Amino acid sequence: MLSREMSRLPSMLSAALCAVLSTYPGSIASAQTFGGSPPWGSEKPTSIRGEVSRGKRFESPIGDGLSLTLAPQGDEWVIEIGPSRGGDDYSDCVNPPFHGPNPIYISAWDFTGDGPTEMGGVGRKRWVDFVLTSADRKTECENMDIALQEKESAWGSHITGRCWLRPLSVKLSDGPPSQQLIESLEFEAECALHGAWELWRLPATYVLPDEFSGWVTVYYRQKGRPELPRRRAEYLVEIGEPPAVYTSSDLRQDSRGAKYGSKSGKAYATNGPDRMIWGWQAGDASLCSPFQSFFVGTREQYRKSGPNPALKNSTWDCSKVIRVER
Repeated sequence: MLSREMSRLPSMLSAALCAVLSTYPGSIASAQTFGGSPPWGSEKPTSIRGEVSRGKRFESPIGDGLSLTLAPQGDEWVIEIGPSRGGDDYSDCVNPPFHGPNPIYISAWDFTGDGPTEMGGVGRKRWVDFVLTSADRKTECENMDIALQEKESAWGSHITGRCWLRPLSVKLSDGPPSQQLIESLEFEAECALHGAWELWRLPATYVLPDEFSGWVTVYYRQKGRPELPRRRAEYLVEIGEPPAVYTSSDLRQDSRGAKYGSKSGKAYATNGPDRMIWGWQAGDASLCSPFQSFFVGTREQYRKSGPNPALKNSTWDCSKVIRVER
């Protein structure tokens, strides 16, 4: 239940938070409308249905001057997303694993039973992410190179779009499975230019005790825990003592659209000289550890705070987590 003070908070914070959001990198652009249903939220995807035969190429526009392409490469096809006029593949540096089987490659062994089970076969969706510009592709390729060196990139993700492709039927050549080729493939697909943002997951306004400073952690998709109260297309998360919240609601993995304020109505800045929110981190390893965490305080308080104690030597129990499938 929301307290009377809590129920009034959205209107108390709205004017101040607008000023904060105008300078916040995750502020809502015209393309961002939270809500709707997975996997696309309120965005209308481009639907595609097609067929390819051995050695043939398929291409279909998906909007914003981009196309989804099945490009023949030897005895298989590669799923690519890039400019319709030709050029770079905007999906090539953002779809791991970068060594070994990858869903962007469609081979006969995916349908013979000899291929990796995670690739699936007829009826299984293959998910492919992409960026929208050549500049973003360059950044993501640099991020990939840094990640392959087991280092941490200083740049955030520029991944925006997402497609899925599902084989509907396949005709294989004769011969033993190890020698078979795809003669023809019928498939369907959907693409959304902002699908990777998962805008169907709602952002939150975090309401903190007055004068609070410290680490906050929200554990979400927890079985048996209460849902968060909602105000239109956002959740309200009231932080108490200890500063940890457990909820069955499904929150975002990024801080896009997040707002922060005190119970008395003070908005907390996320950047600039008055910044009060630091160290945002989120996790969901193997879908068993969904959490968000951040520090509230001045730069000096954050510098002296040390590692987040809530995540030290943490253990995760998959049986206690609500799983969400795309």
